[in-house]
Amino acid sequence: MSGHAETLTRRAIQILAFPGVLCGATVVGFAVLRSGATPQRFLAVLAGTMLTVAVLEHFLPCHRSWQRNRGDVGVDVLHNIVSGFMTVESLRAGLLLLVAPAAAWLSATLGASLWPSNWPLAAQLALALVVSEPLHYWTHRLAHERSDLLWSWHSVHHSAERLYWLNVGRDHPLGIALQFTCQFTPLVLMGCPAPLIQLWALFSAVHGMLQHSNIDMRLGFFHWVFSSADLHRWHHSRHLQEANHNYGAVLVYCDLLFGTFFLPAREAPSDPGISYLPTFPRGYLAQLTVPFRWAAIKADSQALIAGQNHRPDA
Repeated sequence: MSGHAETLTRRAIQILAFPGVLCGATVVGFAVLRSGATPQRFLAVLAGTMLTVAVLEHFLPCHRSWQRNRGDVGVDVLHNIVSGFMTVESLRAGLLLLVAPAAAWLSATLGASLWPSNWPLAAQLALALVVSEPLHYWTHRLAHERSDLLWSWHSVHHSAERLYWLNVGRDHPLGIALQFTCQFTPLVLMGCPAPLIQLWALFSAVHGMLQHSNIDMRLGFFHWVFSSADLHRWHHSRHLQEANHNYGAVLVYCDLLFGTFFLPAREAPSDPGISYLPTFPRGYLAQLTVPFRWAAIKADSQALIAGQNHRPDA
C-alpha cells in the first residue's frame, strides 16, 4: 500500500471507528431483540465488540504509551468481572423486583404506561438514553464536587494511569452500584420493557468501551451528542479543575445544559490519575478497601507530598 493510500485508509478508520463500532453493535442488537433476546446473545455481541475495539487500539492508538501494561490489566479484569458484570447484573435483577411494582402502580394510577412501546425501536432506544442521563449526571457531579463519601467510591475509577477499553468497568462496586441505579431506575419506573433495557445496556457498554478506549478517532460533531473519548480524556485529567467536567454517561446534553461541557482546543493530557493521592493503592483487594481507609489514604498522600516539597533539591 502506498503512503498516500495508507494515509487515506488511516483517516477513514479514524472517522468511521466510533460510529461504525457503535452502530454495528446496535444493529446486531436490534436483530437479536427481534429474534428473541437472550442474555447470552447480547454477551456474544459484547464480546465481538471488545475484540474489535482491542484490535483498533493496537493498530490505531491515540497514545502508544497507553499500550504498555502497567500491572493494571489483571486489576481491571477483576473490576470488570465483579463491578462491571456481577454487581450490575445483581442490581438489574434486584431493582426489577423492587421497582417494577411501583411502575405497575404508577401505570395503573395514570391509566396508561409512561413508556411509548408503540414507537420504533430506534426511537425507544434514544428515549432510554435520554431518560437515563440526569440522575447519573447529578450523582456523578456530586461525587466529584461535593461529596467526599461518594468520591471515595468513585476515585477507584479515576486511579487509572492510562485509558484503554478495559477501564470501562474499573470502579468500586459501591460506585458502580450507585451509578447504575440512577440510570436504571427511571427506565423501570416508566415501564421500559426488559428486552429494550437489555439493548440500552448493550449500547451503553459499547459506548463505554469507546469512551475509555485508546483509539485515535476523529469524532467531529459526535462529541456534541455523545460523551466521547475526546471529552472523557479531559474528565480523567490529574488536575481537578479540568477533571470536574464532562459528567455525561452516554449523552452530553446535561453537560451542555449545566455548563460542565469542556473541550479546549489543546490536546487532552496523556497522564490520567489523581495527582493529590500518590499513595492510592494499585492492587485490586486494596482498592476495594479504599472507602473504608479514605482518611488514612488522604493523610498519607498529604504527608508524602509535603515531604517531597520540602526536599533540599525540590
